[in-house]
Amino acid sequence: MSRAGRPEEPLDPSAGAVAAFAQRLRELRRGSGLTLRQVAERAGYSPTTCTAAARGRTLPTWEVARAYVVACGGDEAEFQASWEEAAVSVGRPIDAHVPMGDPPDPAAAASVRDFLDLLAELRTWARLSLADLNKRADGHNVLPPSTVSETLKRGRLPKVSFVLAYARACGLEEERVREWVAAWEALDDRGRADEVEHVAPPVPPPGRGRVGPLLRRLIGVDEEVLDLVPQERGRYTSVSLLLLAATLMVGALTVLLVVSVLGNVAVALAVGVSWGLVLLALDRWLLASLPLGGGRGGALGTVVPRMVLASLMGLVIAEPLLLEVFGSEVNHEIQARHEQTLRTANARLHRCNPLLPLSTPRDCPSSILSESTLSQRQRLSTVIEQAKDLKAQVDSDLKQLTYLQETATRECTGQGGTGRPGDGPDCKRAKAEADAFRHDSRLVENQTGLGTLRGTGQSLALTVKTRIDREIATEVAVIRTRLSEAAGPLEQSTALGALSGRSLTVFAMTYLLRILVTVVSIAPIPALWLLHRSGYQRLLRHRLDETVRLAQQEAQARAEQQLQELVAITQVIGDLAQRLPGLKEQAGELALDELLEPLAEVRARLTEIAEPGDGQPTRRR
Repeated sequence: MSRAGRPEEPLDPSAGAVAAFAQRLRELRRGSGLTLRQVAERAGYSPTTCTAAARGRTLPTWEVARAYVVACGGDEAEFQASWEEAAVSVGRPIDAHVPMGDPPDPAAAASVRDFLDLLAELRTWARLSLADLNKRADGHNVLPPSTVSETLKRGRLPKVSFVLAYARACGLEEERVREWVAAWEALDDRGRADEVEHVAPPVPPPGRGRVGPLLRRLIGVDEEVLDLVPQERGRYTSVSLLLLAATLMVGALTVLLVVSVLGNVAVALAVGVSWGLVLLALDRWLLASLPLGGGRGGALGTVVPRMVLASLMGLVIAEPLLLEVFGSEVNHEIQARHEQTLRTANARLHRCNPLLPLSTPRDCPSSILSESTLSQRQRLSTVIEQAKDLKAQVDSDLKQLTYLQETATRECTGQGGTGRPGDGPDCKRAKAEADAFRHDSRLVENQTGLGTLRGTGQSLALTVKTRIDREIATEVAVIRTRLSEAAGPLEQSTALGALSGRSLTVFAMTYLLRILVTVVSIAPIPALWLLHRSGYQRLLRHRLDETVRLAQQEAQARAEQQLQELVAITQVIGDLAQRLPGLKEQAGELALDELLEPLAEVRARLTEIAEPGDGQPTRRR
């Protein structure tokens, strides 16, 4: 029984040289104290291959047998002689430099482990050591022994470039090499799990297997390539979540911004969704445009313009969020600013449209008063002027009457010129002069008229002032309506700036929110930039390079084949043209010139096709 716990099949050494050789391998392993799994690990082959080598049904290749013997510490020369004896008995060639039979068929690989075992068998078929394989590879140290051994042991699908170099180093023709590449692509498409340790792949949590690929699809990740580097799934999923969160935030803030400007929710939703999709497509293009495994300079040249755009957008779309946060304070500030504007306008209108005088101040625009108000104000001005003139006349007459009355009083009391008191002639004459002046000057009538004018002026002034106040109030109401209609995001931003200038708290909070929104907007961009040197990106680079190389090879092969066909046709036509002159001499009167001319044209045309336009002949194989 083997150390692995599974009994080996009974073996009869007398059944033939193959069975005897297998029995010697079993005895060697038992003597070494190793299990089959330990032998397989040391030999660099799978446990299945090592078990088949000691089963005795078929003779293993010498490479497998040699690795088995070396792993168990046996004598390589002694076992090689036994192996050659068994090989001769079954008719297998033993020349170390001649491949034995047909190479392994890569289409038989049902898993990655099978594919690796077939690669090992291919090297055995080619009768090459690891050192010889590296020497025959196309390039210096392309297949170092340590790399080949580790690649065949680790149980993961190697890179396609490794498969190409390995198959060509084993001496396969290009058609066979393409079969190995097709088998590699089939396994890559299926994404088979590693079967080296026969461990079932972990079952993803419910929903994870569906949500993860959907998220990564947002940034255009190729799941088939990502399966080759499963340790990077978390990184790409995180970047996808970050991009989705930033896109949703930008879209929502864009909707808020458009609503605040246009007031139309339907239009805002359409603009927000469209802008979010544009940013998502832009970031997908950004990831696809990053240099695959290239330097940081080229990646930065692609990323920096996107970061500048994201920063500007972050500053713009942060504004509606700030206005929502400080909405009540901003509205109070706008109302206070409107009230101050209305008070200033009211004072200016009263100064520019006074009750009197009639002229408008120089720094004022034209009057806002109506024609009827202006007419009444003109009438008030006239009344005031009449009252002023009449008052001056009354004051002058009163002064003169007072003088005459004082003169008559002094004369009648003896203080006048005669010096005799009593009602004498001079006294009577002075009184008569005063009475005559009172009558002639119509002082009483003028005083009555002045009172009437003053009453009319006061009533008219009150009426005109009322009309002026009403018309100014109407104009102020128009200004208030205009201010309310003009209130929008720009005025709100101005009010927020005024609040920030007066309050340190508002200033700090506004700039912190702007920085936060900007950082969230640009956060996916550095994350995408950091992915440009990931293993996934390198795999894309290798796949692209190999695809281009294969396409170039196929195009070159087709071109050379067409060229060979054209050259062959040209040679045939040349031979025919050389024979036709002899036929012409023999035919005599036959008009063969008509046949020679089209043949010459065809030959010239084919020669043009066979040679490039610059006069240099096409390279021929």
